[in-house]
Amino acid sequence: SGYQSVRQDHSALTGKTGTAQTPLRPAGRAAFGDKLIDVVSEGAFVQPGEQVEVVLVRGNRVVVQPHGGGS
Repeated sequence: SGYQSVRQDHSALTGKTGTAQTPLRPAGRAAFGDKLIDVVSEGAFVQPGEQVEVVLVRGNRVVVQPHGGGS
């Protein structure tokens, strides 16, 4: 049936917390539940295993920041 684009709507991830699976310097991958998502870190580098929170989704660009900052 032909090629289908893998473009997904990630807007539901806004505000969700996940775990970095690769170093985010600033781009990498993070797990949210059983999904592995390409993300970009805002500001600081993030090490694998650290918790991240989605702060912005624009198209297929998912921006995260380290979770727990400012509390």
